Amino acid sequence: MPPKRRAWALLLGLVAAVWGGEAKAYVLPGRVVLDRYIRSLGGETCLRIRQKGRIRIKAQSPEAVVVDETVYYRFPGMFRSDAVSGPVKRIHLQVGDAALTVLDQRIVPAAKNPFDRYKDLLLCRSRRDLETLLARHGINPDICTLGRFEGAVVYVIGARYPDESKPQLAIDKEHFWPVRWVFAEDANGSPAERMEIRYGNWTQTGTTWYPWRVAFYQNGEPAETIEVKDLQVNPSFPPALFDMATLKSMYARKKDGDAASPKGDGVSEEIEKTIEEFKKMYE
Repeated sequence: MPPKRRAWALLLGLVAAVWGGEAKAYVLPGRVVLDRYIRSLGGETCLRIRQKGRIRIKAQSPEAVVVDETVYYRFPGMFRSDAVSGPVKRIHLQVGDAALTVLDQRIVPAAKNPFDRYKDLLLCRSRRDLETLLARHGINPDICTLGRFEGAVVYVIGARYPDESKPQLAIDKEHFWPVRWVFAEDANGSPAERMEIRYGNWTQTGTTWYPWRVAFYQNGEPAETIEVKDLQVNPSFPPALFDMATLKSMYARKKDGDAASPKGDGVSEEIEKTIEEFKKMYE
């Protein structure tokens, strides 16, 4: 090859290598991605949502417990779920770090229901709160890589794609909303079988973006799905709706002898216990 042509080839190769290396290496920092997600949310102060949940009784079985539910958000940090069947009602109230559950007219021990986790991410309205939540589940925002999920390009925070053994949060690269949350610990923080929450069908109502479909998976098997039926932005709430003291005063505390203790620490036992609780509502 003539010297002049060889020089041009070397120059073009160097430019291509540098350009390709920069294109491959550049990924938004995880904290910037989380900030973009928070900024993409609307300025609403509260939400009222009617939804239907289906909890599978057994893996790979169509049999499921159906739950009609109304949930209420008041930002930041307040959440209430009312699920009703005939005379039986399940109420779950969370105000900051405090939580209270009433089942069948009785206050029950504060078990950490893995099916309630989905709202933790949606309650966050600041990057600091979001980072605190993710740190609680072992997700380090300093680790951020590009990956793919269900055909879309995503930012994978907390793990290096395609490693799925680590806890991680996947955020859509184009819209900056979360699409997948993978846990590597159970509801008590102990190592367990893998559980993940998938947020889909993000829909805008007014200025609000919200996932109208939430799916839970245990070891890759569907465990529960939630489908939103109606969403109202900034409705008027009665003052007592998020008042934990008022809720406690309305129901007698469950006797210690009636409290059922989990037989194990794994997510599977927690899910099984939750299914049994919901089955009581529909018997």
